Amino acid sequence: NELAAQVYHECIEAGGDPEECEAAAQEARENCIQQHCEPPPCVQMCNELAAQVYHECIEGGGDPEECEAAAQEARENCIQQHCA
Repeated sequence: NELAAQVYHECIEAGGDPEECEAAAQEARENCIQQHCEPPPCVQMCNELAAQVYHECIEGGGDPEECEAAAQEARENCIQQHCA
């Protein structure tokens, strides 16, 4: 949030339009979150579920590509059901 505020204020001081500055600040915030923050707890839970599905599949003798597909599907379903 501090980075976003800094981007916004620098943009305004440089004569930028408030709406454009707000958009730039929001983009800076989102980029910062993606690069430096852990995923939200719900997404992390779904990532862990996918890893568990993959490992159980492999341990059961599954093909790595099929296990990866099953894990990805489990992750996507989890996110849609629990995180959206």
